[in-house]
Amino acid sequence: MNAPRIAIVGHDAARNSLGRALVLADLLDPLGEVRIFSFGDRLWPPAQGGRPVELLEAPRTTAGLPAAAGRLRAAIRNADLIVAVTPRVLSYGLAAMVRGGRPLVLDVDDLEHLFTRRRLG
Repeated sequence: MNAPRIAIVGHDAARNSLGRALVLADLLDPLGEVRIFSFGDRLWPPAQGGRPVELLEAPRTTAGLPAAAGRLRAAIRNADLIVAVTPRVLSYGLAAMVRGGRPLVLDVDDLEHLFTRRRLG
């Protein structure tokens, strides 16, 4: 069996959420080919010069979400497994839209999301 191709999808390449994606990539490297995709036009400074990150154009408004979904779909077309970093529209939301039946793993790192569920019931 071939090693799986893993796509890690982040929502903002210019912020520290990219750091989480980089850690996940290092952890998943032994399993197969890992590529990181994130939205934005620049990298978070501590990540510059390190592991490659494929930047996708971020939508400026919600009207641009369908086009962003298309860009993500094309970028991760060869992935066997998708890992979304944090439950955000540009990571988990778009990955869920374009996953096409492939497994999708949601990485939740922030404790703030634990309390959201309690407030919303």
